[in-house]
Amino acid sequence: MHYVIWGAGIRGEKALKFLGKDRVLAFVDEKKVGQFHGFPLMTFSEFVAQDAASDTLIVVTPLESRDICQSLDDAGIFNYVPLDSILY
Repeated sequence: MHYVIWGAGIRGEKALKFLGKDRVLAFVDEKKVGQFHGFPLMTFSEFVAQDAASDTLIVVTPLESRDICQSLDDAGIFNYVPLDSILY
């Protein structure tokens, strides 16, 4: 299984270490652009446009993830999991 990590911050870095660099495809973040730890970093609209959600699990790392999860639901993307639900 491959992953896309939502959030290019400290929690995103921790998720990358936990999941392994060979299993992560990209990062999604609305406030940063370019690359993050050598991975593509895209906005949500870029992610949706690439249809990247079809065969990956999205790990949502921000603490306040309710709005992100709602945006994913609204876009018809249901293959995601908030990081806190993995940890607890």
